Amino acid sequence: DFNRVLQGETWYHADTMLRFSFCKLAMVQLEDEADATTGEWSEEDASAMKQWLQDSIGAEAVKEIKISARLTDTPAVIVDHEPLVMRQMMQMRNSGMPVTLPAQTLSINPKHSILAKLNTFRQSSEETKQAHAQLVAKQLFANARLAAGLVDDPKSLLPQLNALLASSLHDE
Repeated sequence: DFNRVLQGETWYHADTMLRFSFCKLAMVQLEDEADATTGEWSEEDASAMKQWLQDSIGAEAVKEIKISARLTDTPAVIVDHEPLVMRQMMQMRNSGMPVTLPAQTLSINPKHSILAKLNTFRQSSEETKQAHAQLVAKQLFANARLAAGLVDDPKSLLPQLNALLASSLHDE
């Protein structure tokens, strides 16, 4: 039996004298990934962007690309991946042989400035902008893999990052 006394907007638990303050709650229905808005993109543009990203990154690395309304500060994240501990256990079972990562699901934020600019570059008629967009798409996926803990050797990302830097300094 909880001996509680209501005083104003604070609850007191009589046995332990814990104090709990009320806060106003509102029911919010979370959007399903499939029903997520596409930011400033039309449905056709979002579909084209997803297909272009999958082609640029590679079907062997990405099995699906989803548009997410939940992401706010990051342009992309990998969802539904195997935890690092699980991969390490599988590697130990395979006598230390590295475990091949399955294709991942990438969730993208269409409202992020990187993706907005990437969408513009991919649609450009200039080959240099299209080539730069492909490098950015690959680096975006590499960043998402790194954030998800799916990169065993971060040094393996350096050649790709250096290519992106060289492309960004390209004379027009």
